[in-house]
Amino acid sequence: MNTLKGFFLNILIQLVGRKFVPLLFPQTSLPDNIIDFNQINISYIDNNVVSFLHRIKRLFNNTDITLWLNIGSDQGRCWSIIKTLFWPMMASNCTSMLIDGTTVAVLLALISPTVFRDCAKLRSIEIYANDLLPDGPADDQEGSTAGQALSKWLHTPRMDGRPKMFRSAGPAQLDQQLAHLKETFLNAIIPVSYIIAIVDLALGDDEPFELKNGRTGERLIYRQVGDVCLLTRSPVEREAKNWAQWEEEAADWQNTRGKIVEFWISDRDLAIV
Repeated sequence: MNTLKGFFLNILIQLVGRKFVPLLFPQTSLPDNIIDFNQINISYIDNNVVSFLHRIKRLFNNTDITLWLNIGSDQGRCWSIIKTLFWPMMASNCTSMLIDGTTVAVLLALISPTVFRDCAKLRSIEIYANDLLPDGPADDQEGSTAGQALSKWLHTPRMDGRPKMFRSAGPAQLDQQLAHLKETFLNAIIPVSYIIAIVDLALGDDEPFELKNGRTGERLIYRQVGDVCLLTRSPVEREAKNWAQWEEEAADWQNTRGKIVEFWISDRDLAIV
């Protein structure tokens, strides 16, 4: 199978001595035998980049995209271009997001308060550099907090019944957020499956627990697995092998991401006419 990784290596860069020298972007459509890619990193945007991404956009269809947005919240021109030129191209096939906690607020304000639920295939969110967790009453109406919008997405069941996944560092108010998730679980009348992985955290004073909800036939389990604390909401009667695999994926997410499209840019990296 030919991949875009090889295409980039052979066409977009050339090794001259010990340096990689950029070449011109190809001006034609992708060859038919280029059917896949591993990772696309975007650190500069001009008209040629925009045109090239539109020429290869068929590669974004019917594949699992991990959208990695490494953009400062104060980079207004970047976010405007993301919204106008790239979000419509990728959002429908975005299955995973890798974002800074401050980016959540930007997406809610710039794209839509329902941005996460509007990505119909979105099944996992990883927050880096912040300790944000789903929190407060689940709500993604205008004016809702980042934690509420994430909670609304988390508590909206997937159509295939599999768990959504969320990954973040442990917040200072972890006990309060665990209490909220417990309360939401115990009051629930509709089942929903999820796995929350809290990294860089030992259980400490937060003791492991297991709760059951007889109305939904579910259990909520909190325990430590290696270097990660897992909060798993699942049916009481479940397929043990599948859930063991999903929890392993949640604990070791780096090796289970889909095709990565990363935007690592600032306003000074733009040359759009």
